[in-house]
Amino acid sequence: GYPYSFAAGLTASSSLISPVMPPSIPAVIYAATATVSTGALFAASVIPALLMAFGLCVYVFIWTARRPDMARAPFSLQRLRKAAIGTIGPAFVPVILLGGILSGTFTPTEAASVAVLLMLILGPIYRTLTPRVLLQSLRETAAITGGIALILGAAALLGLILTRAHVSRDVAELLTSVSSEPWVFMILVNIVLLILGSA
Repeated sequence: GYPYSFAAGLTASSSLISPVMPPSIPAVIYAATATVSTGALFAASVIPALLMAFGLCVYVFIWTARRPDMARAPFSLQRLRKAAIGTIGPAFVPVILLGGILSGTFTPTEAASVAVLLMLILGPIYRTLTPRVLLQSLRETAAITGGIALILGAAALLGLILTRAHVSRDVAELLTSVSSEPWVFMILVNIVLLILGSA
């Protein structure tokens, strides 16, 4: 009963949560490129991801409340129980990974192995993992891993060139020459990132 434009917009908006909520591939790439702690980055991204999800829930609630003509399904404990059973397993994966990383039980690299093991256990339980699906997942994993390796290699090479050419130092001096206020510097950096991201 939802309009196609609303469903498409909601799907596109909710897809932005995936790169933020750990474990996320973009976070791993950023951590490796910027040489920051993957565990700390994962821990810092949980609250923003939950806020994004909460904001979408509030928006959907308000939008649908103003549309009495839309089809609505009555509340059912059976449907709630079925949905909870279907999500409780995968929902614990980020909790286990973050808990293990932050407690020092395993490193971020070992956390990837733990995540794979958990998915291999949950797959047959939820009857979603078949030999065909497993083979397709392995192929996609190989393609994604190769792409990440190319990105990291190109980023390292570009970083080396920019460092030798003193580009980062010159850009930092240019930005700090405008103002010494930290908030002005942050605004300028965000403007530069916005322009580069739109190019």
